[in-house]
Amino acid sequence: MAISILIYLKSLFLVWFWLETSPYLFRVFSRFALVSRLQQQGTLDCLILYAILCYFIETESVNQWIHLIFPPFLILDLLIKDRSVKLHVFFWLEILVLGMLVSFGLNIGFITNPDGGLYFLEQYAYLLSFFWLLFLVSLLNLCNFLDGLLLGIVSVICHTFLFAIFTQPSLNEGAIPFALTLCPACFLFWVFTMLGEKKGLASPVLSSTIAILVGALSVVATSKKVALLSLGMTMGLFIVPILFFAFLIFYTHIQYKFGSKNLADKPQALWRFTTTSVNVFVVLASLCLNFILVCAMIMENLLWFVALCIFACIMFLKLAKRIFIKKRIRYRDIFFTSQDHISLFGIRIFRGHRNRAVEMMRTILASPFTAVHHVVTPDALCLFRATQEPSFKAILQKAYIAIPDGAGVLWTSIFLKERPILERIPGVEFVHDLLNLSHTSGHKVFLLGAREDVLEAAIQKLYERHPQMKLAGHRNGYFSEAEEEDIISQINQSGAEILLVAMGVPRQEQFIDRNRHLLKVKIVMGIGGSLDVLSGRLRRCPKVIQDYGFEWLYRTIREPWRISRVYALPMYIVTVLKEKLSLGDAQEKEDP
Repeated sequence: MAISILIYLKSLFLVWFWLETSPYLFRVFSRFALVSRLQQQGTLDCLILYAILCYFIETESVNQWIHLIFPPFLILDLLIKDRSVKLHVFFWLEILVLGMLVSFGLNIGFITNPDGGLYFLEQYAYLLSFFWLLFLVSLLNLCNFLDGLLLGIVSVICHTFLFAIFTQPSLNEGAIPFALTLCPACFLFWVFTMLGEKKGLASPVLSSTIAILVGALSVVATSKKVALLSLGMTMGLFIVPILFFAFLIFYTHIQYKFGSKNLADKPQALWRFTTTSVNVFVVLASLCLNFILVCAMIMENLLWFVALCIFACIMFLKLAKRIFIKKRIRYRDIFFTSQDHISLFGIRIFRGHRNRAVEMMRTILASPFTAVHHVVTPDALCLFRATQEPSFKAILQKAYIAIPDGAGVLWTSIFLKERPILERIPGVEFVHDLLNLSHTSGHKVFLLGAREDVLEAAIQKLYERHPQMKLAGHRNGYFSEAEEEDIISQINQSGAEILLVAMGVPRQEQFIDRNRHLLKVKIVMGIGGSLDVLSGRLRRCPKVIQDYGFEWLYRTIREPWRISRVYALPMYIVTVLKEKLSLGDAQEKEDP
C-alpha cells in the first residue's frame, strides 16, 4: 500500500511540475513556430504523459501496449495541421490501434456467469475485446465536445477503477502502477483546464490517447461488470439534462397556462451556465454515481447502503444548486414590458400579449399598402430548423413579426435571455383573430394550400364561425414552382389583403419569400396544417391535453410520421444549452 501511495504522489508531482513550468518554457521558445504549434495542439502534453507512464510501469505487456498507443498518434499529430482532417484520421487510427492492442494480448479472457462461476471466451476473446474497447473509446470521445469534460469524467472513472483494483483480484500485475499513474495525470489536467491555466487539453491527440488508455485500464484493472456499471452510470448523465430541461419546458407551459394572472409574482431562477460550471456539475454527478457504485460493492448492510445513497444525492443536489443558480427573483423584475421583441438565435420574437399583436395587424390593415408584412409562428422545432438551415433562418429574420407558438420558445426566452415572453400565441387561434379583423374591417382573405377537399371543408367550417368573412378566393397547395406566377396574379387580382398559406414548414415560408416582391396583400401568414384542423379532418386534441402541454404527444399518436419532430426536441435542447454556454462564457470573460 505504501509503495502504491508513493507512485501516486510521484506521478502527481511530475504532472504538476510539467503543467506549472511549461508556460514559462513556451515563452522562451515561442519564436519557434513548431514549438508554438505543438504547445497549442497538446502534443507536448501527450508526450509528457507518455514518458511518465513508461517511467512508472515496468510490466512488459502493459509497456508494450503503451508503446503501441502513443507513437502513431504523436507522429500524425506532428504531421497534420488541419484539425478537421486530424479528427477524421484519428477516428480510423483509433480503430487500427485497438485492433493491434487486442492482437498483442489485450484480451478479455472471461466474463462473469450470472449463475455463478465464469464464462471462458477462448476464440471469442479477440472479437469481444475489440468491440468492448471500440464501444468504450467511442463513448468517452462523446465527452470531448466541451473543454475539460472528458478529462474530468475520465478522472472519476479511473479512480473508481483504482478502488476496484484494491477490493478485488487484479487481472494483471501492471494494473496497479498503470492506474496509479493515469489517475493523478487526468485529475491535474482537468483541474488546470478548469482554472484556465492550461489550453489545448481538449486536443484530439490527448483525447484519443487517454480514451484508449482508459479502455486498456478497464480490461487489465477491473471486472467488466464494474467497468460497465461505472461507464453506464456516468454516461447516463447525458440523458439526465435532456429529461431535466424537457421537464422545465413542461413546467413553463403549466406556469403560463394556469398562472398567467399572477405570473409576475412567481419566483424565477437565473442560471449560471458556463464551461466551468458544466464541467464541475458533470464531474460531481459522476463522482456521486460512482460513490453509489462503490457503496454497492463494499456495503453488505442494505440500510447503510440506502443511507449513504441518500447522503450522496442530497449533497450533490445542494452543490448543484450552488453551481447553477445565480439568484432567484420575481418574474416582474425581468418582464421589461416596454420591449416588444426578444432575439433568439438571431430571430426577433414577439414577446408581448396577444391583443397587442392583433392591434399591430389592425394598424397594418388600416394603412395604405406599402409592402407585404410576413407573419411567422415559430415553435421550438422551427427555431431548431433555423439553427441548422441558414436559408430558412434568413426568411424568419425578414419576417415582420414572429409570434411564439410553443412552450419551448417561452422557456428559451427565460433560460437563454432572462427576458420572459409574456404570452404564448397559438397559430390556429391567431388565424381566427385575423379573420375577425377581416370581417369587422371589411378586408378580404385568400386561402392557399392543402388538398382541394380539405380546403372546401375548412372554408365551410370557417363560414360557420365567421359568417361575415369576406373570402376573395382560394387555391389548393398542389402546384409547381412554374405555376406560381399565375397563382400570384390570381391572388393580386382578387383584391385580398390577407393571405393565409397552408403548405407546411418550410415550403410555405419559401413560397412567401420567393414571391414577397410580387404580392400585393398587406398581411401574409404561413399557417402550416391549420386547415386540416379547421376542416375537421384532424381533430384538435381535447382541451385538458392542450392545457397540460401534451398536444404534441396526441398529434404524434394520430400522425406517426411526426415522430421525427419528437426526436428533434432533444437536439433543440442541446442547441439551447450550447448557446447558453457560449453566452455564459462570454459574460464570465467580461466580468472582472
